[in-house]
Amino acid sequence: MKALVFITLAVGLVLGADDDESARDLAALQGSWTLVSSEVNGESTSDQPEKLSLVVSNAQYATMKDSRRTLYSLRLEPSTDPRAFELTLKDGPAKGQILKGIYKLEGDRFTVCHGLTPQDDRPVEFSTGAESGHTLIVWRRTKSRP
Repeated sequence: MKALVFITLAVGLVLGADDDESARDLAALQGSWTLVSSEVNGESTSDQPEKLSLVVSNAQYATMKDSRRTLYSLRLEPSTDPRAFELTLKDGPAKGQILKGIYKLEGDRFTVCHGLTPQDDRPVEFSTGAESGHTLIVWRRTKSRP
């Protein structure tokens, strides 16, 4: 009986730690980001980085390209290595579909790698290759103006 109580307590502590880590990562991601680079299936697509931006607000992940916004809900899974996330489309014909990816946050640099479609597997490393079905995006935090 003591072993069962200990296991239950240990699992609860681990899950609580994951929630704390997820909350810390989510707090660190809040704000505006500009594109540094991107690639799809091993080929660079960042010829005009100023045309793509990202805003993370609470658990919402909104990309903006030209005047078109795509809105997702963001769920972080920081207990994996590399850290994982899911983006759920919030509007449009693909509403409710989930993109699976991995992320890392290093200072003012936020790197994500995810499938191009909900059918694509979650990447296991921060790279893409020909016909991988993955995109790799590097964001830089937008500096506030005085």
